[in-house]
Amino acid sequence: MSSALKHLLRLKKRDALVFIISDFIDDHLHEYLPQTSSRYDIVALRCLDKNEKQLPMVGFLEIEDIETGQPIMLDMRKNNNAVKTFLTQRLAQQDKLFKKYGIDVLDVHLSKNHDYISDIVRFFARRMQY
Repeated sequence: MSSALKHLLRLKKRDALVFIISDFIDDHLHEYLPQTSSRYDIVALRCLDKNEKQLPMVGFLEIEDIETGQPIMLDMRKNNNAVKTFLTQRLAQQDKLFKKYGIDVLDVHLSKNHDYISDIVRFFARRMQY
């Protein structure tokens, strides 16, 4: 994500509408959003899996520490609330950052049972009103 925002800043274009489709999991997002959002009208299409808010109770889950590359074994029966809290806080931090820089956000829930097309239509209908 940071690389894409840096690339946008190098383009030296102004007053363009930019759609960013991502899960926005990037520790350096806050470094480039201020400049990018002042130069462009940004719409963030945040792709969310149902597991973005709560991981399934699957027993043991092996994950990788993104900073060290070390594998970590989580017992989801014991740590599910902590993981749920972490995921919820991450989304709230992203929302706060987007609001701070005037970036419109549309959450697209990736699921075969969810009608995301109607969500997109409603989002743009609301956006056109202001």
